[in-house]
Formats: sequence, C-alpha cells, structure tokens
Amino acid sequence: MLKIIEGKYKRKIIQTPNSVKTRPTSSRMRKSIFDVLSHSKYLNEEIYNTKVLDVFAGSGMMGLECLSRGAIYCKFIDNSNECIKIINKNLSELKLKSLSTVLKLDANYPTPAKEKYGLSFFDPPYSELNFSNILIRWEEKGWFTENAICVYEKRKKTYFELPKKFLIIKNIIKSETEVLILKKSQ
Repeated sequence: MLKIIEGKYKRKIIQTPNSVKTRPTSSRMRKSIFDVLSHSKYLNEEIYNTKVLDVFAGSGMMGLECLSRGAIYCKFIDNSNECIKIINKNLSELKLKSLSTVLKLDANYPTPAKEKYGLSFFDPPYSELNFSNILIRWEEKGWFTENAICVYEKRKKTYFELPKKFLIIKNIIKSETEVLILKKSQ
C-alpha cells in the first residue's frame, strides 16, 4: 500500500498495479527525492508550479505526489494497459483528471512534444540498460523546458552515461536503488 507523503492529498492511498513488472518508488526514496527538489540550490521555490512528466509511470505515484504539492499539470506515460487503468483510477479518486493526461506510449520512442515540461520522472524497468539514449530521444523531441529537471531511478549497478546536455545535481542511494537528479544545461 502506497500513500502520498506531502501536500493536499497527504496520506491518501494510491492503488498500484498487481504486475511484478512494476516496482513503486519506496516512501523513503520519494521523501529523499522531494526533499532535494524542494531545497536544492539549483531549484527554486516554484519547482512544483510547473508541468510535470511521469514516464514509465506505473501507478503514477511520482506525478500524483507533484500534483499533491501544487504542480499545475501532469502527463502520465506508460505502455501497460494495467498501469494506464490504475493511473486513471487514482486520478479519478483524487479528482485530478482535469489537471492531467494519461498517454499510452512506448517511452523508448517518444513522439514530438506538443508542450514542454519543467520536471520529469523516469523510472524505467531495471532491465533497461541504455537510459542515456532514451533521455536523449526525449530531449531531441522537445519535451523539456530550458532548465528542466529530470529524475531517473535505476538499479545502483546499472551503467549510465551522462548525455552532453545534462548535468547531475544530486544522486541518492538507498539499498540497491540509485536516483540521479539531472538538470538540462545550455
């Protein structure tokens, strides 16, 4: 059972897919991520006053946490019918459908963007070994604002080659999980 940890929907229970292919981000890791996002010298107070992108969304937990904290809009992307159904159910129960869109899409091959996002979460399956190429594709298709923040969750030992247009502003390690918080640079 997952709960939103802060904001307007604090302690609200979030449904998760039954599939073993998804692994929701733990409450401890989410707290660490959002503490960094809220207090980093690279970010400002208005980090949640932006459009959020939740890719490989699973239950939609990261985007829901942002909406709870005041994000103006969130687009959830996943390629699983079960995950799409769960995300829509969570959005309906929290009455957040008007602030969001759920899109079924293979995140390995993004379509050209219709709008840009200031904060993006990527939590691909741990078997995905070349996230660098995925991030580059999203950037080339125009999904990120000029100084966008991208949060990438991976297995600690998974190799990651930093794309040229990004810099790592923080990495968080808990057990076998590592989260890289990246900033798009000029």
